[in-house]
Amino acid sequence: MRKTCLRLLGLIAFSCGTAIAQESYKFLSEIPIGGEGGWDILTIDSAASRLYLSHATKVVVVDLNKNSVAGEIADTPGVHGFVAVPELQRGFSSNGKEAKSSVVDLTTLKTVSKIDTGESPDALVYEPLRGEVYVFNHKGNSATAVDAKEAKVVTTIPLGGSPEFALAVGSRRRAERHRSGRGASSIVRRLSQQNDGDARHGDRKSCDDSADRRWRRWLCL
Repeated sequence: MRKTCLRLLGLIAFSCGTAIAQESYKFLSEIPIGGEGGWDILTIDSAASRLYLSHATKVVVVDLNKNSVAGEIADTPGVHGFVAVPELQRGFSSNGKEAKSSVVDLTTLKTVSKIDTGESPDALVYEPLRGEVYVFNHKGNSATAVDAKEAKVVTTIPLGGSPEFALAVGSRRRAERHRSGRGASSIVRRLSQQNDGDARHGDRKSCDDSADRRWRRWLCL
């Protein structure tokens, strides 16, 4: 069995004279994960001190208080990402190989139901102001909006290319990294929830690691 570890990088803040404080990172430790297959998006549920790692056909759950594996979420074929909705004690995955999102009980880590998405769901993000999860469908060139409480699709938003990554940026907007074709450079689209067709573009590089801001740590595979 191939040994895989999660690396923790600690933040050191320092200042010199009247200069603005600068930040740097140093290696802290590794968390053994194990298992075969590929990895993708990492997300953190700060309220529960949990890290979710997408791993082939399952999501590995890490306890950040103990720095150890706490459990697994099974039956997520080709999973790309997982997002927790703490106030509902519910989570959602993007199962790339079956075009579905698993609805998961965060207490038991069991799948409650599955929701149809577009083709090849990839990144996903929870927007708490509207209580919706947005699943970005890489090959479907679209985003599926899901009512987190009802666990039902609200609408499907057409996009002008293949979405790759996304994050909530406040003020009822999502920012989504997007590719217009194979080999094309990445762009960022800023999608307004008042008008989902309105987007602004700008250059942006990819980032696949995850920040634990409460403890000022970065976690990466």
